[in-house]
Amino acid sequence: MEPALLTVLLGGAMRDPLLWILSTVIGWDHGRAARLTLAYLITAGSLWGAIRVAVYVGFGETLGLERAAFLVAVCVVLMLAFGFIIREVRWYFAKPGNNDS
Repeated sequence: MEPALLTVLLGGAMRDPLLWILSTVIGWDHGRAARLTLAYLITAGSLWGAIRVAVYVGFGETLGLERAAFLVAVCVVLMLAFGFIIREVRWYFAKPGNNDS
């Protein structure tokens, strides 16, 4: 995959509010089993990636199977990363002694 394509895909994905909203909502519950959170984040990332592919195709881009799959994979990885960052930060601050207020 070309580095320029990765830059464009990452740049567009980082500006998409669906990433921030979904990863925050799913990652917020630090009490949920990690496997269930993992499944939710993978599902959300896959759906978000499919929506992004549909938007690109709707605007006339010809992605092809390889690029479309790469876009979905990027979306899944970003969703997992940000969702678990939110989960771990919430878990850290929920522990006794970490709330200095």
